[in-house]
Amino acid sequence: MRSLFRVWALAILVCVGLGLACSRGALDHGAGWTHSYSYDTVWIAEFNAALRQGHFPPRWLDGAMAGFGASSFYFYPPLAFYAAALVGAVLPAGAHPGL
Repeated sequence: MRSLFRVWALAILVCVGLGLACSRGALDHGAGWTHSYSYDTVWIAEFNAALRQGHFPPRWLDGAMAGFGASSFYFYPPLAFYAAALVGAVLPAGAHPGL
């Protein structure tokens, strides 16, 4: 049983290490400006605001599309936005405009 724990711990450690190694460029220099960067930052901010208002799971983003709103999370998977919300909960307020 103890060796099984060690195998899983090593596997998780290797996966985390490979993930960090593969994303080193983005971690060092930032994600950069892509074709969807402005949408992603609005979605992160709106997703976090919906979570703070008690909407779980958030489906409708009130401030998206110039204030008209969007049903983005009926169609797009929200796992990355939950990760951003977790980071936003740890960082101090105003550390990043999207969080």
